[in-house]
Amino acid sequence: MRGTTGIYNPMHAEAHGISEADRDAVAAWLSAQVPTQVASLTPDEPTVLAGTKELTERVCATCHAVCLDGSPDGAAPNLTLQTTPYIFETLLNFNANQRHNGQMVQMARNLTSDEIGSLATFIGGLPPVAVPQTLDAASIARGEALALNGDPARALPACATCHGVSAAEHLPLLPDLTASRQPILSAACGNLTVARRPAPPD
Repeated sequence: MRGTTGIYNPMHAEAHGISEADRDAVAAWLSAQVPTQVASLTPDEPTVLAGTKELTERVCATCHAVCLDGSPDGAAPNLTLQTTPYIFETLLNFNANQRHNGQMVQMARNLTSDEIGSLATFIGGLPPVAVPQTLDAASIARGEALALNGDPARALPACATCHGVSAAEHLPLLPDLTASRQPILSAACGNLTVARRPAPPD
């Protein structure tokens, strides 16, 4: 579990020395990448309960948009980029109030375990959607160096160490960062590196 669960937050220890400019640069490079999440299931797989598409439209689309590719202002993340295990674990934590975001806790608290599993399978089976963004080339280049190599002089590890840079390397219970909107990546990194994660933009 991650964020403000109070149980485990490696980001504060690993990246507390990263500057705001560094965060923006890394976010720019990650945002510029082609989505790496490969859909392993299709929305009509038998593990998806009847009515799950309608449930998704009712409880997810209001914030995450109809296509679940996130809000334009970056307040709600692009769900199509994430894996089924990550979505499942995240919804379980919100359901149990172990990850703190008032809106998400309220949405997830009445979901049954079967509904959580079905939602995770359905969303994780959607093809990843990359949204168009205008990104600065210099920031992308700087972010690439930090994301792939870190900065040993400041004891900053590479983002790819945990998050990977391809679907094969990605750890399923960590969020896939590639192709997400730059504002949400930069803000989330900033919140996590100071050991806090308020409701927006989670």
